[in-house]
Amino acid sequence: MIVVHPSLLPKYRGGAPIFHSILNGEKESGVSFIDISHNRFDEGNILYQVRTMLPEHKPYKDIEHHMAKVAAEYIVHVATNL
Repeated sequence: MIVVHPSLLPKYRGGAPIFHSILNGEKESGVSFIDISHNRFDEGNILYQVRTMLPEHKPYKDIEHHMAKVAAEYIVHVATNL
């Protein structure tokens, strides 16, 4: 199983990573594709990471949508290159 997490793990591991990125004034974030860990949340092996600039002065929903688009653009690449 591949987990898609909207941060550059291990930073902002766990719930609300986009919110924490905004709260901490991050300019850059990304999407991490990891395999699932049987013991802990968001702690599997990192398979691939994509860096992206966070849109400035945008509401949370717009940033969430941006991160989802980034994940969608790369999921096929990650799945076919395991």
